[in-house]
Amino acid sequence: MAGIIDRRDYKFGTLKICEDGILEFHSDKDSFELNDYKDILEAVREISDGKLRPYLTDERGKQRYMDNASKKLMNDNLHKYVSACAIIEDSAVLRFLVHTFTAIYRPKVSVRMFKAPEEAKVWLKSYVSQ
Repeated sequence: MAGIIDRRDYKFGTLKICEDGILEFHSDKDSFELNDYKDILEAVREISDGKLRPYLTDERGKQRYMDNASKKLMNDNLHKYVSACAIIEDSAVLRFLVHTFTAIYRPKVSVRMFKAPEEAKVWLKSYVSQ
C-alpha cells in the first residue's frame, strides 16, 4: 500500500495524494449539491497543483444523486485536473447511472468502475503523469 504524500480534509470529505500518484477521494456524505461539486473541483485543483492525477473514489454503499447542473459542471471541468477516474462500486443502480452518464455526457476522461480498489489502482497507474 502506498503512503500518503498530501491529505486534506474538507467539509465534503477527504482528498489525498498517495505515493503512487493517485488522488483518492473519500466522503461519508449522503448527498452533494452543486456548490459541493464546485468545492470538490476547487479542492482537486489545489491539491493537484497543476498536475493531472488519476482519481479514485469509493462509492460502495452510497447512492448519491447528481442533478443535471452538477453533471455538466463535472463533465466540463474534471478533465482539467484528472487524467482518469475509477469508481469503486457495489451497486447495480450506481453502475447503471454511471453508464448512462458516460453515454450521454461523453466525459473527457476515461471512467471505469471496479469492485475492488486494488484492480482500480492497477488501471489508474497507467494514467500517472511522469
